Amino acid sequence: MLFRFGDRAYFQGMSLLPWGRVSRSVSFPTSLRLTLLAVMLAACGGSGEQTAPAVPATEGAAVTIFQFSRDYIFLSTGKDSPIVAPLTISAMDDGENLQRHWIGWVARGAQWDRFLDTSRRTSRAGGVWGVLPANELQVIAGGPSEVESFLYEQAGRRLRMVIGTPRSDWNQGGNNRFRILDGSLLIGAENASGLIFEVLRVERSEADGWPVSQDHDVVFLTSGADLQLLMSTETGSGNAAFTWIHSAEEDLVPPDGVVSWLEVQPLEEARRDIPIAWTLTNQTAGLSGEVRAIGRDVVLGPERGGRRAVEIRYSVEGSITINGTSRPVAGTIRHAQQ
Repeated sequence: MLFRFGDRAYFQGMSLLPWGRVSRSVSFPTSLRLTLLAVMLAACGGSGEQTAPAVPATEGAAVTIFQFSRDYIFLSTGKDSPIVAPLTISAMDDGENLQRHWIGWVARGAQWDRFLDTSRRTSRAGGVWGVLPANELQVIAGGPSEVESFLYEQAGRRLRMVIGTPRSDWNQGGNNRFRILDGSLLIGAENASGLIFEVLRVERSEADGWPVSQDHDVVFLTSGADLQLLMSTETGSGNAAFTWIHSAEEDLVPPDGVVSWLEVQPLEEARRDIPIAWTLTNQTAGLSGEVRAIGRDVVLGPERGGRRAVEIRYSVEGSITINGTSRPVAGTIRHAQQ
């Protein structure tokens, strides 16, 4: 179906055009100057250049299944409590068709609502990075970020995520790419301003549809308008730990960084302990901090080694200190034990 916005035309389900580059300087270290990897993706029968994570190299003739995920994570410190709204659109490529999955949440403080969770099998048209609509989720194309907004309407409920101007972007190794954009979230008649982390990631998947074993915590935090922090532990898939600190003045990408569990509690249905508080440290950046879960949503996966795989989305609050300056922060953590 053809949509028109102003003097531009878009096809519903088309692959996105390249991300626009935002001119930023990474202060240190120079050894971490980033190389953007380009791949060509088909869009509506044509072709366009898209900067995207590289597909990991594989050995042997066996078919390897990859999952290509695009996350839009809205964060706002909120008036009374933080607002978090992650939306993930993924495609699993088995070499013949694509198994597409859409999952979305909205959380205010401790209350999490998984308002969307649907899958369908499609042809390869639109490509693995195509941002397609699903059931009650509409995709509005246009604007500086190529996707203007997402609109969800069902049974009297209405939620709209508006994607604004890009602030900065960063490529972490070959398998992940990150971008920070201005954003807003309309829930009914309420409008919350904030920012959006957009994430492109590539993961190997097992036949059960879940990624191969890679336990991790990926931390997305904001202190409001002046500073954002992205951190991750090292994963079993070989991605190194990383830290990205974004402010209005500069981007800092100090090496390494540690995300440690400070406190845990049992999750009986998965037969695992899960974290409920974390410490964050990066000695190079002079960064330390602590955040604590105030709410969560648990997605249980398949049985592996006598336990259930699990992916959890948390809303968190806490504080971080960078070179002696302390700031309150709020955000979300994507936690996986697989």
